[in-house]
Parts: sequence; C-alpha cells; structure tokens
Amino acid sequence: MTQSLSSKINATLTWVNTQTGGLTSGTADSFVESSSSQFLQALADGSGANQAHQMFASTYTTTAGSNNDLTLSGLTQTVFGSTVTINFASVKLIWIANLNSVTGDKLNLDSSVTHSITGPYNGSITSKIEIGPNSVCVLSNLYDGWAVSSGSTDVLRIHAVNHSITYNVIIIGT
Repeated sequence: MTQSLSSKINATLTWVNTQTGGLTSGTADSFVESSSSQFLQALADGSGANQAHQMFASTYTTTAGSNNDLTLSGLTQTVFGSTVTINFASVKLIWIANLNSVTGDKLNLDSSVTHSITGPYNGSITSKIEIGPNSVCVLSNLYDGWAVSSGSTDVLRIHAVNHSITYNVIIIGT
C-alpha cells in the first residue's frame, strides 16, 4: 500500500473593535477598526523542510489528575480499517483542542516526564503549557521539526488538571 500525505496549516484571526463614547464639538464619537491576520503553509509529502509524511489523530478522555503519555516513536491507530503503528522521527505540528467548556477544565502539556520531547519547550524538562477549556493549542516547527528519538525524547505528556477532559490530538511529522 502506498501512502501520501499533504496538509495545509491555516490560522486566521479576524477582529472588529468598536469604541464609542465622549463628545467632540457636540457629536458622539464612534470608532470602528476591523482587520485580520492569516498564516498559511502547505506541507508537501516528504521528510524535508516544510514536508511531512505521517499523521496521527485521535480523541481522548483523561480523568482528573491523570496523564496520557503518548509515545511518539510507537503510536497506534486504525487507518482505513487496519491498525498501523506510527514511528515519528520528527514532529512538525502538535494540535490539541480541549473540548470541555467549563471553567477550570484545563489540560497541561508537561515536559517533566521521563523521555519527554523537549523541542516544543525550548529544551526545558520542567515546563508546562496550559490549554484552557474550549481552547486549542497549536505548536509548530514546520520547517525543521522537533527531533524524536525512541527511548530518549519521544513522550508527549497530556495532563488533565482538575476534571476529566475530552480532547482531540493531531500530530504531523516525519
């Protein structure tokens, strides 16, 4: 079976900022500003810069105070009806969406686990990234990727802080 992956990362933020109030020469002032910012990058199939050829996607529920340790050098999932093992050599994108929508339902990405992938934490083995309720965290290094080494730097820890949390995970890499 031949496999090919192409993907596009598209992040867009659009805003409208309205400010009213005050009087200038007897008339009400009203200011409206609207704008947007967009990032778009395609990843071709392959293992070089701005390329990826492996993807993992899953939904998890982790109970309060528990960890889900994803071993990036041996993730399994069902694709087209068959169980496949994905062995990442590098990670280009980590996408985690916290699907809970209650105050306090937080996830932490935690680099303090043994064999943590430390690239997204700038090499730190004591860092945490908080993902609040109804929020998404996107970490990317699309050009170079973060190295994954089996038994050394291959664990992504996701910790449910206060409550059971349901979340989506997408990882793209080589």
